[in-house]
Amino acid sequence: MMGAYMDTFLNFLQRTTKTDIRYILRGGGWLFVAQGTVFLLSLALVWVFANVLDPEAYGQYRFMTAVLGILAISSLPGMSTAIVRAVARGTSGIIPAAIKTRVRWSLLGSTAAVVGAGYYAWQENLELASLFLLLAVALPFYQSFAVAMHYHNGRTDYRQYTLVAIIRRGVVVATTILAIVISRDVFIILLTFLAATALSHYLLYRYSIARFPLSEKTDTETIPYGKQLSLAGVITATGNQLDKVLLWYLATPAAVAVYAITVSLPREVASALGNIGILALPKMANRSIAVLRANLLRKIGWYFALTIPTAVGFALIMPTVFAWFFPQYLSHVFLAQLASLLIALTPVTLLTQYVNATAHLRALYITQIVLPLTVLGLYALLIPLYGALGAVIALVCKKLVGFLLLLGFFVFDRRSDEQLLTPE
Repeated sequence: MMGAYMDTFLNFLQRTTKTDIRYILRGGGWLFVAQGTVFLLSLALVWVFANVLDPEAYGQYRFMTAVLGILAISSLPGMSTAIVRAVARGTSGIIPAAIKTRVRWSLLGSTAAVVGAGYYAWQENLELASLFLLLAVALPFYQSFAVAMHYHNGRTDYRQYTLVAIIRRGVVVATTILAIVISRDVFIILLTFLAATALSHYLLYRYSIARFPLSEKTDTETIPYGKQLSLAGVITATGNQLDKVLLWYLATPAAVAVYAITVSLPREVASALGNIGILALPKMANRSIAVLRANLLRKIGWYFALTIPTAVGFALIMPTVFAWFFPQYLSHVFLAQLASLLIALTPVTLLTQYVNATAHLRALYITQIVLPLTVLGLYALLIPLYGALGAVIALVCKKLVGFLLLLGFFVFDRRSDEQLLTPE
């Protein structure tokens, strides 16, 4: 009897939202297990950073990871989305070639890191010089094998996706916490993080393709498309890290720490709610533009009905959370409450996945140029005046502008299905 009532309720939700609710529950259940576990692991890591390291040391660590994020652009991060698309279309045999391409291109980032090390050595800052040399050595291995999660996403096997996500994050968090507690030295902590990340990516990739062999089919589209996505995302990826870099140079290392602590929890919650976007891409990749356009705005509306109350609730509990876990940062809790707007704006992920699934390169290039330039201008204006608060305001404004831009591209998209990229 209960099963019949549940079926009736699910059928009602599907008719109302015009969404495959059963698919979301099947895949989303595993994804939310993964995200919930990752959230707890991330909370533990942030707590250790906040309560063991002094703000200046934590600020230096976050500055170096921001530099790493910029240099890692050379490893073609857009290849991840292209791989999901390829796997969903049955051409996963292209993955080894995609990995080799990422390794070769990442050497550009290593070269830039060596130049940075030389600059700081010339400035007689041997500490930063050694950290940049560490990045140079690690870059070819840091993200090149980060394939397993995207492989299982394309396969729509969210049980394996969850397993991979939890193991990878658990290994990285556990080893990094151990390094923090034992050494408290930024070089050792960063070395541990990089080694754990690279090794876990590689081993999970080998496990995944051994357990679920790649298709023999390849294509000639995925690698060029991954390069195009990466090129389109250069300015955006740089802009995503410039907040911490500019805070380092325009404010203080402690301001970097304050900013990192206060936006970490809102970003984790937004990431959890963004799992709907992860579920959407494989489905969208096999839908016509006409079908997507007919239903997407309604689904975005229902998405907001979930994210807005969540954002409000999050903002209300933040003072208690900071009092318990981050008492030394309690005076900055307003920044975390302001950053809760990132949670409310999570539905932008559906528009992003529409652009990715339909290979809307014009939208990709324009948004990934306009958004970073907008946020860069806001950072340059607001960080010198308001420090970490200015960075949070700029971050929220970027998310809002991105939503409006992508919404405009969706509403005025006049392409036909014949204009989409198709595998050879």
